Amino acid sequence: MLKIKLSKLVCISLFATTCLLEATSLNNTVHEINTNNTQIKSIKYSNEASFKSINKTQALYKPTIDLEVVGETKKTKSQLNNNSKNTVNQTGYNTSVKLEQLIWDGGLSDSKISGSKYSHQLNLLNNKVKSNDTVLEGITAYLEVLKYIKRVELADENVLKNKEHLKLAMENEKLTNEALETYQAKAKLHLANKIRLDEIEGLDIAKSKYKRITNMKATNLSMPIVDSGLVPSTLESFIKVVLTNNDEIKAQKQSILKQDALVSQKASSLKPSIKFNFSINHDDDLLAKDTVQDNYSARVILKYNLYNGDAGKTASKIEKIFLKEEKAKLETTVNNIIEKASSEYSIYKNSTKRILELKYYVEENNNIFTIYQSQFEGGTKTFSDILDAWTDVYNAKKMLSDEYIIMNEAYFNILKVSSQLNKI
Repeated sequence: MLKIKLSKLVCISLFATTCLLEATSLNNTVHEINTNNTQIKSIKYSNEASFKSINKTQALYKPTIDLEVVGETKKTKSQLNNNSKNTVNQTGYNTSVKLEQLIWDGGLSDSKISGSKYSHQLNLLNNKVKSNDTVLEGITAYLEVLKYIKRVELADENVLKNKEHLKLAMENEKLTNEALETYQAKAKLHLANKIRLDEIEGLDIAKSKYKRITNMKATNLSMPIVDSGLVPSTLESFIKVVLTNNDEIKAQKQSILKQDALVSQKASSLKPSIKFNFSINHDDDLLAKDTVQDNYSARVILKYNLYNGDAGKTASKIEKIFLKEEKAKLETTVNNIIEKASSEYSIYKNSTKRILELKYYVEENNNIFTIYQSQFEGGTKTFSDILDAWTDVYNAKKMLSDEYIIMNEAYFNILKVSSQLNKI
């Protein structure tokens, strides 16, 4: 049997960037999302509008001044019994300026202003959560492209290696007239080609998703840097960071404050209100012919609802119930965030350990493959053993490649749940 020594597999560094020039970093991707993503743009408009709502509410304490000008021409016809008709033509105008100033309304305006501020902060936090969700979606798409780039690279290597195996089998067939090894090599090559097509399809889909989110082409992506210093050494310390920083928890606390302001509003609506009115009225020939009048008026108005069928008290009770609901939601939110944080922390920590084990796994399978080649040349291993040993090498490398992505995804989920995505 012709002995052809197979070339030794050289293990290349995982995720090595094929071209450093014009590489698209994760920072570029995040910047592009924050700048041009339509969802992010709409969030910025929402934040601007909610801020202006505070100014609108603060206007409750400012005076209102109204100017009213009336010009009129009228003809009056009158006739007493048995007298001739009398016609009076009258043209004139009336100008009035009215000022109204709220003096006191039982704290209703104060609670409305506080409520608008809480509402604005709630909107900011909710929009920050949405923005981070969009950024994280972009990061996930970025990592998905990297995953399939590496998978295609490994699939190309797998196809090339199986072509070498087929060449060896066909040369052996010429010497032995035995076709089994050729069939085995062809079968492995067909499977390798199929897997390669699957990985190319996955890469195309990942690139399409990345383009939709970032409006950028996925070219020459570089592996992101994982700053392990942002991940606390223990789960307990990480949970403390999450409970302090998490935007969803902060948002729910703002919901409680906003609802508490509504409770205050309902209570204040049952109290009296005091307003000051001042008006100036100038009339020229409109009220009376050939007469100019100037009137000045100043009034203090007290308004107090004595009874409204207990509608006010009922509304206040309803808002207090809603306040209890918001407080209960806070506990649910905290529990969900703790669960999410614990899960991602566990995935990240265990993934780093799995990467170490998989590196050894790849190395040992490479050693097995090398030894099998020597033993095959010595006649103690079959051609099928060689094919299977290479398949183990390929699968081990793909497992390690995928594990790097799993670790990165967990890392960025950790930053998301602890509201630290802005640090990348």
